[in-house]
Amino acid sequence: MFTPPDEAKRWRQRYRRLLKKAETECPPDESQRKGKRGRLKRSKARNLLERLRDFEHDVLRFMEVESVPFTNNQGENDLRMTKVQQKISGCS
Repeated sequence: MFTPPDEAKRWRQRYRRLLKKAETECPPDESQRKGKRGRLKRSKARNLLERLRDFEHDVLRFMEVESVPFTNNQGENDLRMTKVQQKISGCS
């Protein structure tokens, strides 16, 4: 499903507005930082938000490249039977 450039631009702007709204609803928790080293533990929602923001081009690639499907369901379905067989045989 190829999206015309002007329509893709509108969808990208809407995507960014939604991410900004999500940023206000799920801000990073800096209150945990009290002399501890390393990365701060983040919630699953915060991790998802950061990945959607950081990989925006990859998330929205289906609008610009016709060969990219909207979902990855086919790829997951292709692997499912192999994983079930590994589980039955005791392999990891």
